[in-house]
Amino acid sequence: MTHRRSRQQAQLQGQTGGFPPTSNGAPLERSLQVLIRTVSQYTQGKARAAFYAVDPDHNCLRPINVVDGMPEAYQRAVDGFSIGPQSLACGLAVYTGLPVLTPDVRREPRWQPWRPLAQQFNYCGCWSFPIRSLTGHVLGTFAMYYRNPRRATPQELLLAEVVTQAAAIIMVQHRELQQHRDALRESVARWRVITGDLEVLVSDQTRELEESHRRVRTLTAELHSVERNWQRLARARQKPWHANGLEEIVGDLKDAENGHVIDNAMQALRSSARLLKQIETLEYVGRYQRTRL
Repeated sequence: MTHRRSRQQAQLQGQTGGFPPTSNGAPLERSLQVLIRTVSQYTQGKARAAFYAVDPDHNCLRPINVVDGMPEAYQRAVDGFSIGPQSLACGLAVYTGLPVLTPDVRREPRWQPWRPLAQQFNYCGCWSFPIRSLTGHVLGTFAMYYRNPRRATPQELLLAEVVTQAAAIIMVQHRELQQHRDALRESVARWRVITGDLEVLVSDQTRELEESHRRVRTLTAELHSVERNWQRLARARQKPWHANGLEEIVGDLKDAENGHVIDNAMQALRSSARLLKQIETLEYVGRYQRTRL
């Protein structure tokens, strides 16, 4: 019996080849569509199927809009289905962590408020199965709907077991992929902020450096003028009979405030060196942030 069940399970797993689309980044709905079609083929079209995801923020279930599943109008009607001990079908399956099998909703008291919906969409049998991750966390539910009253056979329970296992893998992969995408978007946004700030800082520092260079060029020209005056003074000392010319040169040197010019030049040079160091630091920070992303 165990060998036969293992063989059947292996056969079903071969039919539920829905994993590649998820690993290729396909939407969750497209990946689960493979499982919906497998159920339809296995039951020869007698069963319709649907998947629901747990919304932990609102303690309810959200339908996963899968092509070939239940109609969109039905999914809109059950969107936000509550989870709890007073619920039924999928809501109760999530709460208890156990399958909830209703052979005939017309005979189940809990279904009284929902019977018009079941009649509208033409089903009597409703089976709900929790979808668990490998850690035991309930991710959602898998539901099968039959037009006529029906009790589950061992083969159908095995089908549901294989489908929920496959759905759990697909849903976990999709969630991890979504988390990676969100983290990437956050990193890109953070990088844009960082690079934007760096560009502003580098631009400001570059303008200051250009201004400092301009001041250095101006002061350099003044220093050259001072140097020429000193040369004139040296020549004048060698010719003491040019007394009037010597007094004129000394007066020019006093008026030029040569000491002040030299001090200003040194300050400008030191300021330029500091600006260059700040720009090198900003560029290093930028390279470091790129390596972290």
